[in-house]
Amino acid sequence: MAEIKICSKCRRSIPEEDIERGLAIQVGDKWICRECAAVGRRHKDPFHQDVLTSLERLIVEVQNVIRTISFRESSIWTVFGAVVQVFVFFMVFVAYMNWANDFGTKWLLAAAVCQLMAMTFFILGK
Repeated sequence: MAEIKICSKCRRSIPEEDIERGLAIQVGDKWICRECAAVGRRHKDPFHQDVLTSLERLIVEVQNVIRTISFRESSIWTVFGAVVQVFVFFMVFVAYMNWANDFGTKWLLAAAVCQLMAMTFFILGK
């Protein structure tokens, strides 16, 4: 009794005649029926590619991307700028919450001054 082969793409059974005539193909331990194989041949679909080869190519591409990304060291000025920027966000929030009175205006002015300081620190960090 012959073993029943199932197409790994469409899940249909593959006739023994297709296997004997070479219309159905085997990739590793998986079988592909003649219809799916024809589609793969027409469209150059990756039915015939080995999965491990594709994964190795993907890993090589990721490694190339990682190599091209360059990290520059941060200076103390950049850190100061980031800290002041956090305070600016806090001051803008307090100014928004107290917008109706004079207290909010003072916080907004302080936020503008601190924002200029933060921008100066970021420029010094370059």
